[in-house]
Amino acid sequence: MLLKILGSIVLVLCVAVAGCGGERAASPEGWSQGTLATVPPGHYEDRDERVEYKGKWWPDHQFPQSSDQSITYSDKQGDTFRFAFNGSAVTYVFTKALNRGIAELRIDGGPAVRINQYSRATQWQAKQRFGGLSSGNHTLEVRVSGEKDPASGGLFVDLDAFDVEP
Repeated sequence: MLLKILGSIVLVLCVAVAGCGGERAASPEGWSQGTLATVPPGHYEDRDERVEYKGKWWPDHQFPQSSDQSITYSDKQGDTFRFAFNGSAVTYVFTKALNRGIAELRIDGGPAVRINQYSRATQWQAKQRFGGLSSGNHTLEVRVSGEKDPASGGLFVDLDAFDVEP
């Protein structure tokens, strides 16, 4: 348990000091890519080139408990990531921890689903599945809401991975 808590503390220090993996570059429109590419069913990591980031997201490769030892995170309200997929369901994989905030997730521009990522104990590879979608192309967008659980010590929202089902 100390290691898990230490991991969350290191995350905060890492952002404050150096950002660990360096900030992701963005296009003039604010997105990290110019064109949103659609992915087929499968498993995808946070650093997949088809994930687009808007704002100051930090890639971090120091957590072996995460999927493929990599997460990308931000604590700036309004920072957003998105990806397009072809399928009927998608699972968003993230980290729940002491310093996590509330993520706002939308599929195809629909109503926001709020995901409280706070947890007293770090939960690596937490999952939220969204099924029942019509088979075809969709866009998932996750935004840092700037809000948090009263017990949380931060506003961080992250992407660990995502899984697309046919």
